[in-house]
Parts: sequence; C-alpha cells; structure tokens
Amino acid sequence: LWFCCLSIFLISPIGSFSQDLEEELEGLLGRIEVLVETMHKQGYTIVHIEVDKLEKGQYYTASRKLYNINDYAIMGIGGVGIADLDLELIDEGNNLIDRDDSDDNIPVLQVTPKWDGKFYIKASVHLLEDGYKASDEFFFCWIIGFKRSSE
Repeated sequence: LWFCCLSIFLISPIGSFSQDLEEELEGLLGRIEVLVETMHKQGYTIVHIEVDKLEKGQYYTASRKLYNINDYAIMGIGGVGIADLDLELIDEGNNLIDRDDSDDNIPVLQVTPKWDGKFYIKASVHLLEDGYKASDEFFFCWIIGFKRSSE
C-alpha cells in the first residue's frame, strides 16, 4: 500500500546501476518499509517518501507545505556508508525550526508548525562509516508523516 506514494529521484539513468548499487538501494527500500510500518503503527499517515543520493559536504534541500493543524514526523534513513545523517527543518524566513541532534543514520524530527506555510527540509551527511570517502555518493531517504494535532 505505501509503495503508491513512493517518489524516487535517481541521478543515474535507469540501467546504469551496478549490482552493488542495486543491492544497496534494495536494502534501503527494505529499511524504508520497516520505518513506514512503524510510523503507521504510531498513527501517522505517510504523505511523502523521497530517495536520492548525496555526498558528504553537500546539502539536499526540498520544500514542503506544512499545516499547523497537524503533528509531523520527518524521519530519515542513511544508506550504506552513512554513519550520521542529519535533518533540519527551516521556515521561509530561513529560521531553524528543528534539527536532529543524534549521532546516527536515522534522524527524527517531530514538529507541530505554529503556522501554515512552506518549510524546507535539509539533509546532510555529517559522518561516514570507516572505509568510505567523502567524494562517494550515498543513498538516503526521508519520510514525512502527519496526524491531526491533539490540541
């Protein structure tokens, strides 16, 4: 059921993936499925899943409209090679609303916006696993879920 909302944006053309990259992506998709099921059990409706590639030192930013009547969970997953993936939520005035401070590759943001508006989700690779180079590209994803605010 959740596959119908999966948006995958890949930089490499279809058919040019090596066997290792295909296995890496399949592993990430399996982790996404587990996280989506967990979020669903917590009462969240999944509204967006995004998968892409990122190098250490780069930022990946996308905008989403969020509504103040909802509680949001924005969760990320760092793929193979990513030891610490960070997420930030920024408003239209470039003010930091929330950031993940954990030192792992599953960042979690939980927020209830004070207003309706456009917000930016920014992902970055903070730390790599041993044996990986900063110039390598790594798969990551983020998942956005919401539920009606209890206020």
